[in-house]
Amino acid sequence: VQVLLVTHSPQVAARGRAHLRVSKATAKGRAETRVTPLAGTERREALEQLRALEAGMRIACARVEFAPFGVDTAADLERAKIALA
Repeated sequence: VQVLLVTHSPQVAARGRAHLRVSKATAKGRAETRVTPLAGTERREALEQLRALEAGMRIACARVEFAPFGVDTAADLERAKIALA
């Protein structure tokens, strides 16, 4: 039996075997929907966001002129060392 479930409950989502992120964007007057499989760190981060929302926290976004970069890989670390030197 296969079931497709859409939920905002982290307890329910955590029990699923496959996780998909569904996102929408508009470009040049056209709406686009994307479905991306999540695994590993992305899956854990998505579950943590759901837990935060359930606990009453807000997730905000803002448009900025300069976006800082993350340090997730060895190459990112080298880039950060150069930027901070």
